Amino acid sequence: IGTAIKFDGISNYFDMKGTAGGAVNFLEKSRYTLSAWVDVDTLDSSFQALVYKGTYQYGLQIRPENAWEFNEYKDSSWWEGVKFTAVAHTWKYVVGARSGAQEFLYVDGQLVSNTVIFTTRQFGIVARNTSLDLQLAHSADGDEGGRFFKGALDEVCVAGVSRSADWIKLCYMNQRPDDKLVVFKK
Repeated sequence: IGTAIKFDGISNYFDMKGTAGGAVNFLEKSRYTLSAWVDVDTLDSSFQALVYKGTYQYGLQIRPENAWEFNEYKDSSWWEGVKFTAVAHTWKYVVGARSGAQEFLYVDGQLVSNTVIFTTRQFGIVARNTSLDLQLAHSADGDEGGRFFKGALDEVCVAGVSRSADWIKLCYMNQRPDDKLVVFKK
């Protein structure tokens, strides 16, 4: 983890221009995976977006109760998501995978949640917004103050398939700092 991008939690983020109507514009209840190596500077009881396609579509974030969360906005009125306790000041491999109506959250290659344990109702009807670009360290809709992330991100991946538990564990084992999956001998 040496090429990570550091974000200040105030104003800097990465916007993937041209992705609003592209291949990462996943339909509700489709199959996709979001993953990133994350090193959080501060858990401060605020929303912090990691990988997001607008608040009213889908994303991977940190919730105010200091939990990793993978969520999807549904039916113009509510979110479905899975969450697990987040930690600061240590690299974590965080993965959210969606397979139809099922959501899975992995941390460091281990499944930590596969049950939708919360639904949050939106007050008033807000249509699912598919017109926004994919962003790292920010959520574009703006009604929550931007959800800026403070920390570092590395090896971010967005895939149009729901990765299996074995695939996710292999990625973790292959990318972790003390990688022992492949050993080179001289």
